[in-house]
Parts: sequence; C-alpha cells; structure tokens
Amino acid sequence: MFSPTTKRAKILTQNNFTQTHTHTHTHTLTGMISNLALAGYASGLSMPYYVGIGAVGGHLLWQIWSADVNDSKNLWARFNSNKYAGALVTAAIVAGHF
Repeated sequence: MFSPTTKRAKILTQNNFTQTHTHTHTHTLTGMISNLALAGYASGLSMPYYVGIGAVGGHLLWQIWSADVNDSKNLWARFNSNKYAGALVTAAIVAGHF
C-alpha cells in the first residue's frame, strides 16, 4: 500500500539525487571551463575567446541548474541545446584569433 510517508521519502530521495548530481556536474563544468581557458592561454588566443568561453560556461550552468530529472521533455531540451554550446566554443576560437 502507498502511504504519505513513502511518498515523502521518495520525494526526499529524488531531491537528494538531484542536489548531489548538480554538485558533481558543477565541479565537472568548472574543470572543463578551466581547461578551455588554459588551452586558449597556451594557444595565445585573445580576449574574445575568454568572453565566449564564459558564455559557454553560463549556458552549461543553465543546463545543470534547470534540468529536471523527472521530465523527459525538459532533459531533451537541455540535451538538444548542446549544439549551441558547440557553436559558442567554435565562435570563441575563431574570434580569439583576432
């Protein structure tokens, strides 16, 4: 039988799952952006590159914070928006050469 206590425990478990994974993904994002910045520095890219990489970081942070693991349409929209992250990285590299 389904009881209110079981429902509350399930909700708490889902929230803990989301908070734990958001924390982990935020650390992964920090590492990714740091490595992109170091690669730009090693390549001698100019300031527009770093502005673009900052935009990529903001976009990916938005994905992490707005993802709802219980909503497949929400997750698909986040996954589908990765094409914009790739386009931003490419534009940042091109812009960084000028």
